[in-house]
Amino acid sequence: MVSTNSFLLSVPVSRPVLTLRAPGAQAVVGDVMELHCEAWRGSAPILYQFYHEDVSLGSSSSPSGRGASFNLLLTAEHSGNYFCEANNGQGAQRSNTVSLSVRGKWTQLQHSQGQTISPTFPFPVSHPVLTLRASRAQAVVGDMVELHCEAQRGSPPILYQFYHEDVAVGSSSAPLGGGASFNLSLTTKHSGNYSCKADNGLGVQHSEVMLLSVIGELVLPAGSTTRD
Repeated sequence: MVSTNSFLLSVPVSRPVLTLRAPGAQAVVGDVMELHCEAWRGSAPILYQFYHEDVSLGSSSSPSGRGASFNLLLTAEHSGNYFCEANNGQGAQRSNTVSLSVRGKWTQLQHSQGQTISPTFPFPVSHPVLTLRASRAQAVVGDMVELHCEAQRGSPPILYQFYHEDVAVGSSSAPLGGGASFNLSLTTKHSGNYSCKADNGLGVQHSEVMLLSVIGELVLPAGSTTRD
């Protein structure tokens, strides 16, 4: 009678692949980014370790031998290089580096092989245009003047700030983009230079300066008459 012995061969892990998974096409500061590391070969269990700029972020074990994930709540400080490491006791293997760039409220992922994935991202405002809208050609004390500020480009929401001689006189928000207005009931003190500022959190832009001249009330001379 022949005795047969069975041996279970332990297989070292292959080089893992690190994938950064955003919740949508646009990764935004404050979203949760999933770092997923997976080795396609290797005997279980496998321990996965995640690194940011060579500093360990944490680890996750895969008892079945499949991949494992680690989640990050994104801030601007999470820009940098990421990689992961797989180890099943038969040798450790390190993934390629994946670069994560977090700029304001948008991110861009760039793989070490040179391939760039650029999701749709918010973009800064352009230089706004300030328009002074009065009821007549010459602004007069007591008139209502509308200051309208508008940036032609820029992701909403946009906050507009209005200035008179470099002093803030008010602000208005455009939640859906486009322009915003601020109204002034004129006095002689409102003569001077006006400007506005547009800010959507990705950069600030200032308009050109507009000059407003306010004259006193128009009063007809006493005893004046009109001819037929």
